[in-house]
Amino acid sequence: MPWPCTSPPPGATYKGIAADLGVSRGGLRAWVLRARARVLQVLHNGARTNPCVWQ
Repeated sequence: MPWPCTSPPPGATYKGIAADLGVSRGGLRAWVLRARARVLQVLHNGARTNPCVWQ
């Protein structure tokens, strides 16, 4: 089944976001993975135990 014409494929969206920010796709991916790890750590530890997680 071909990709629907109403939205771009996921890779194209990611490429466009990286281009808009002026970073490489690899740099954007690394940032996303670090941010996701921080969020998962907060969820695991509980937000109240680590109020300075975004610093």
